[in-house]
Amino acid sequence: MPIQGTLKEHPLPEVLMSLSMNQQTGTLCFLLEDGSQKKICFYQGAIFILYSHAQRLEKLEKLLVDAKRATQRQIKQVVRAQESHKKFIGDVLIEMKIVDPPSLMGILKNFVESFLFSIYINKHARFEFHPNTLPEDFEMKMSSYMQETNRHIIQCFNQFKSWAQMMQFFPTLHEIFVFSKDSNELPLEKLNPLQKQQLQLIDGKKSVLTIFQTTSL
Repeated sequence: MPIQGTLKEHPLPEVLMSLSMNQQTGTLCFLLEDGSQKKICFYQGAIFILYSHAQRLEKLEKLLVDAKRATQRQIKQVVRAQESHKKFIGDVLIEMKIVDPPSLMGILKNFVESFLFSIYINKHARFEFHPNTLPEDFEMKMSSYMQETNRHIIQCFNQFKSWAQMMQFFPTLHEIFVFSKDSNELPLEKLNPLQKQQLQLIDGKKSVLTIFQTTSL
């Protein structure tokens, strides 16, 4: 019998932790406020994110193209190679020298954080857990990348608290900020290179949510 409820009644960290600690196997389905659906798999307590092939490619293309790590033409070549050789797309990216293994793990971390955050902010989302129900090819897809996904999800448990604090300051996440004075007057010498890069995102156009999704702060 399915386990169901809303994230307002049972926050996402509570749901994930409960199913994981009880070593459940099954699929956790979320119906978000915009009508879209997301799924998380549990296999003997380990947690894995379910992306459709199309969703995974769309997300990967956006990350690599926006970061100027690859062109759309290169992504198409990767997809053709992946379909021809039946390999994991991450392996193809490494073989074609578009990314190195550490960069690929960084992309995977971004996947996990943005996926969980997109569910976390939907306080009225409904969820339903179907025990012992997994995609037919789930075990075939088990790989080092999926093991890494589980590790990043567990690490995200530590971030839920900081996300909750952030949402106290930015309740809608659609707030837009602009500097009250010229950004050149800021004490940039006190910032590290990553902080300087992130500072450029505060441009009076991007919302807090957009900045978060861009940087996975």
